[in-house]
Amino acid sequence: VSKYHKNNGTMKRKQRSDAGKTLTNSMKKRDQTVTPLSYFKKLKRKHHPGEVFSDAELNAAYANLSEADRLKCVQGADGLKVQLENIEGEVQRVMRHTNGCISWRRLAEQIAGGDKNVQPIGTDALKRWVMGTEGFRYTETLTLPQCTTAQTKKRRMKWAVGFHIFWEGARMVAQKVQVLYTNIDEKWFYSLVIRRHNKVVPYFGCAPVYNRIHHKNNTDKLLVICVVGFAPTNNDMRSGGTGHKILMTRCGGMVKAQKDSYKRVYNEDGTYNYPRIAENMLRKKGEYYFENWEICGSRSEKGGEKKFNLAKWVRDEYTPVLHALARQMEAVTGKRIVIRDGWDNATPHVEMGLRTEIKERNDERGWLWKVQPPNSPLTNACDAGLFPALAKVVTAMQGLNNRGLYLSTEKLWELLQKGWDQYPVEKIARLFIHQTQIAAAILECNGGDDFVKERNGLSYGVRKVTQPLMEGDEDYTPNLATMEAPTRKVVGVKVCEVIEGVDVDKLKKLKYALPNVDDYDISEYLDFDELQIIAGDFDDTDYDNNFTDRQKERYNQFGKAFEDMSAIEYPTNNEQQQMQQE
Repeated sequence: VSKYHKNNGTMKRKQRSDAGKTLTNSMKKRDQTVTPLSYFKKLKRKHHPGEVFSDAELNAAYANLSEADRLKCVQGADGLKVQLENIEGEVQRVMRHTNGCISWRRLAEQIAGGDKNVQPIGTDALKRWVMGTEGFRYTETLTLPQCTTAQTKKRRMKWAVGFHIFWEGARMVAQKVQVLYTNIDEKWFYSLVIRRHNKVVPYFGCAPVYNRIHHKNNTDKLLVICVVGFAPTNNDMRSGGTGHKILMTRCGGMVKAQKDSYKRVYNEDGTYNYPRIAENMLRKKGEYYFENWEICGSRSEKGGEKKFNLAKWVRDEYTPVLHALARQMEAVTGKRIVIRDGWDNATPHVEMGLRTEIKERNDERGWLWKVQPPNSPLTNACDAGLFPALAKVVTAMQGLNNRGLYLSTEKLWELLQKGWDQYPVEKIARLFIHQTQIAAAILECNGGDDFVKERNGLSYGVRKVTQPLMEGDEDYTPNLATMEAPTRKVVGVKVCEVIEGVDVDKLKKLKYALPNVDDYDISEYLDFDELQIIAGDFDDTDYDNNFTDRQKERYNQFGKAFEDMSAIEYPTNNEQQQMQQE
């Protein structure tokens, strides 16, 4: 009852009088805690690391100190109080100097002036105080592609502007033209990936697995090329569309074994040999086996080593698959299908023989091939999402299908194919919608990568605004009143940001709005082939019936850019003579 009345008629616990008071912000707290005796105790424990002294022993020793030594303790305690008063500036200095790459123990030592000095504040107290500051968070050591040079920023900016201008024009011809946007890239996958947080549960008889490898550089690996595509609805990248798993190819070829080969077997003394027995045979002379090759532009051999010929792959494998998909889409949509391919500017990708092969193919079919900006893996759907997802799938399958043990290259390829087959096409579609946000972010940062450094810088709300797109463009209405699994096939996603002009939910919006690129000169950002698709045939548009005045004005700008580019690309006889005279 007494406690009830003391708490002003409530059972609520009475707040401490020193609540919120710490050594860093309260002089009274410092005077109570930082005393000559406490300084002496810390000093002795610092002088005798590893030894255990009770408070009683140290109190007795302090009582027997001389006046001169006691004065040193008083001065030492006063010094600690001064450090505590200025601790915010000291922590700021060390944090900025190390960019946060420092342990709590080292931080406390640096504030004290070195590991030999008495610390004004304990490691745990310092940790709690710093973690309590606004905006504190942990982060991993991060790496970013080198895109800080002016030239790289300029090229990234040109790509981002051209990306938005092209798709603006593509929307205008969506009545008769469907663009299939593809991304291509290669990746090495390893037979063993170091994974953290493996479970060791002796109760269930689960023990750790040890993989013995001669050297980490001897880990087997294989190189694959993946191609994924996206056909945006009405050529509008922000409205959704269908995702496509087009092709995954293992880089290499079948070669004949020149001799019998056997596995290495280690002996107890650390030596090893190669027992020539059937159980230990790797390859038999005369039989064919798959050999991994590195990629090359248009050559099948370089320096006496076999190479994976990209030009041959484009001609014999990729183009037939792409052509078949285009014919299938044309039959479904009734539109002319235009392929817009894209990959990075790696050295093999820009080799002259390969570029010639691609140009001849595209000129024949009216297709496009664009190169992503340098040091920009996020502008490729494979690098941005597909490859990390496949690596995770393979790691998971390694545990389920191979007990977490080292994978042979053939087993690795088998698991990769399973991961590819199981990867949902709606996720591929979301990767391309994510790419539109990357392009908008690069444009807003003037070609830089400041958006990546922000907290949740790569989170754009894509999953929140997308819904499954069913085959036949059926409305997605999940039937929960049945035990049967849905039989309709998901072919992509549709973006649901706005319904009838009203925002459904502020949280369900893409992070970056569609940029306005009206002020950029179209002819500087689109080439002749791109302009020909947009403005080469006026009948591809619905200019007179559905275009607004602004759309007509904008399409006229595309037409003017195409006329100017055509005059350069195909000059008349008089123009040719004038150019020769000049």
